[in-house]
Amino acid sequence: MTKSNLVRFALLGVFAILLAQTSLAGEIDGTWHFIFSTYEAEYPREVVITTKGDQAVAKIGEDTFKGAFKDNKLELVGDMYADEAGYTAEFKIKGELAEGKLKGTATWDTYDLTFTATKK
Repeated sequence: MTKSNLVRFALLGVFAILLAQTSLAGEIDGTWHFIFSTYEAEYPREVVITTKGDQAVAKIGEDTFKGAFKDNKLELVGDMYADEAGYTAEFKIKGELAEGKLKGTATWDTYDLTFTATKK
């Protein structure tokens, strides 16, 4: 292989990696229907997720969450007001995108939740 062909091959590989990362980020951007579950009840929420590079931002109503989306893993954190409890506490979301669905866990104050989400 000539030196110029080797350079072209390397650049093509870098381009393919960047394209794959961009398409994964685009796959999570949009409105998602989350079902957060505890042992007592289910809490449906509409979540709008946007990404820029590895950075992710989500909105649940007026509450904003920031974090990262990398290697199909989503991590977000922010303060959220819960009508059911009547106060604001830190809300953490950790999930993974697989086969078009987000699944994972969340914590709000001292409460542990699981979730499943589908894109609208």
